[in-house]
Amino acid sequence: MKKWIESHRKTFTSIISLLIVIFLVLLLFFTGYFINYKTGITPGFQKIMVMPNSPFKNDRGFNQTIIEATIDYGKMFNEEVGEVVPNEIDNTSEYQKNITYSYDNGTKIITSAGYNVIDSLLGSTNYATSTRDDNGVMFDPKYKDDWFLIVDDANYDGRIARNVVSFRFESEQAGFIAGLAASVYITALDDNLQNNVSTYGGQQFSTVFDFMSGYEQAINWFNYQILGYDLEHNKTNQNALLYSSSYSSDYVHLINQYGNEPNYSSKTSQKSTGDWFSGSFNVGDGRTITTRLIDNNTKVIFPVNGGQLVDTINLVEQENDTNKNNQYKVIGVDVDATKQFPGSDNSVLGSATKNIEEATKLGLWYIDKFILTYNQDDNFINDYEISNQEVEQKYYDEISTNKEDGGWKESNPDDINSDLSAKTNQEIDQYFLDPNSDLFYVDGKNSSYYYTDQDPLEYGSIFIGNYQNDGLNFVPSNDLNQAFSILLKEYDSNINDYDFFDFVAYAIEKQPIDQDGNIIIEKASNTFSDSYSVPSTEGLNFLYPWIPDWTIYSK
Repeated sequence: MKKWIESHRKTFTSIISLLIVIFLVLLLFFTGYFINYKTGITPGFQKIMVMPNSPFKNDRGFNQTIIEATIDYGKMFNEEVGEVVPNEIDNTSEYQKNITYSYDNGTKIITSAGYNVIDSLLGSTNYATSTRDDNGVMFDPKYKDDWFLIVDDANYDGRIARNVVSFRFESEQAGFIAGLAASVYITALDDNLQNNVSTYGGQQFSTVFDFMSGYEQAINWFNYQILGYDLEHNKTNQNALLYSSSYSSDYVHLINQYGNEPNYSSKTSQKSTGDWFSGSFNVGDGRTITTRLIDNNTKVIFPVNGGQLVDTINLVEQENDTNKNNQYKVIGVDVDATKQFPGSDNSVLGSATKNIEEATKLGLWYIDKFILTYNQDDNFINDYEISNQEVEQKYYDEISTNKEDGGWKESNPDDINSDLSAKTNQEIDQYFLDPNSDLFYVDGKNSSYYYTDQDPLEYGSIFIGNYQNDGLNFVPSNDLNQAFSILLKEYDSNINDYDFFDFVAYAIEKQPIDQDGNIIIEKASNTFSDSYSVPSTEGLNFLYPWIPDWTIYSK
C-alpha cells in the first residue's frame, strides 16, 4: 500500500491542488456575489454604471459616497447599478477603457468623481486646445447618445460635450469656513507659540485650489477684522473686534511645509507654489509634508488631498499621544473625517463637507428621468406615470429654483465668444484686477461666463452647490465650539447665545458682493498656482475668474 501511495504521490498532489484551487475560486465567486448583493451592486454592465476614480473605492470618502449614492438612486427608482473600477488612479487610458467597455455593453449613464477624469472625456490632455461638437462628442463620436455625470468638476462652456452633466461645488466657501475654524482655534489656544496653521493639496487641480484659496482668504479676513493685522502683518485696524485683547498679540500665520508665508507685496509674483502640494493623491505621500508641518509647530492642518488625509490624521494622533499637552488638529475635507476615520474625534477640529450624496442623486435624476424619460417635459408629473412623485417633485423644484436664480448654469461658447470679442485686452486686464468691475457679471443671471435658459440637450449642464443652498456644510467639533466661546467671552462676556455658525454668518456678511448680491469668496489665489500669477487674456481660459483683491485687508 505504501509503495502504491508513493507511486501515485504526484497524482494525489495534483488532484488536491486542483480541489483547493476550485474551492478558492468558488469561495471568491460566492463571496463576491454576496458582497455585491449586500452593497447593491449588480454584476455585469448595467444601464447605470458608477466608476470610482481610484481602485481604492471603499475610502469612506468621495468615491465610496458616490458609489453608495448611485446605489441608493437605483433602489429609489428600481434601476440596476453596475460598477467598473480602474486598476490605477490618474490614468486617462484606464478611465477611457472602462468608459468604452461600459458604453459598448449597453450602459447609458456613467457617474464618477470628476477632477481627474476630465481628460478621459476630452480625448486631450490640453483643455485650452480641445474642441467641442454640438453632436455631443466626447473622446469618441459613437457615444453621442450616452451620458456622463461628473461630480465635483465642471463641463465648462460645454467644451467637453453637451451630454456631459456636471455638478460643481463652490469649494472656496467651505474652505473659507475651514479657515475661520483654524483661526478661531489657534487664537484661543494661546500657547505662547507662533500661531501657525496650514493647508496643503495633493496635486494642483482646480477643486483643490478652491478649497485652499477660501481657507487663505478666511485667515486674512480674520487677521484684519478680528485681530487687526493687515497683509504686511502690521497691526493697523483699530476697529478689529479683538484689537485691544491679549489674544491679538500675534496674528494667524499661514505657512507651507518649509515654514514660509505667502508674499502679498506683489500680485504677480508668488514663489514656489509647489511647496503647498505633496505631488500626488496616493496614500503615504502625505507623510513627508505633514511631518514638516508638525516640526514647524503647525497646530491646524487642512489637507486637501484625498487619501492622504489618513497620513495627516495618523501623524497628528501620534504626536498628540506622544505628548498629551500637544493639541494638533486636522480639518477634514469632502466628508466628515470622524466618520471616515472612527476614533479620530480628538484630533479633528471639524470637516468641510460637500453634499456629494444629494449631488449624485440629483444629477442622475436629471439625466435618467428628466432628459431621457420625460424629454424635459415640465409637466411630467401629469403626463407620465410617476413611481416616486414626492422625490421627483423635490428634484424638479430644486432644478427649477436654481435655474431661476442662476445657480443652474448652462453655457454657450458662441455667447462667450461674442462677449469676449466686444472686450478689449485692456478691459479684460482691468476685470482681472477688479473682480467687482461692471465689465462682467460672473456667477449672476446675466453672467458672461455661464448662461441660463439653454437647452441641455444642446449644451452641457452645470449645477453649482454652495453653502447657501446646502451643497456645502461644515461639521464642527466640541474643541472648536469651546475655542469660539473663549474668544466670544473675551469680546463681550455678556454675549452667550452666539455660536460658531453665527460667526460664520457675520464673516460672510462682511464679504464683498457682486452686482446680483452673491457673496464673493475669492477663487484661484496665486499663492497656490502659477496659472493665476499672470492672468490669461486670450481664448476661453476663464475657468477661475476671481483673482483676489487683497486690498480689502490692506492698510
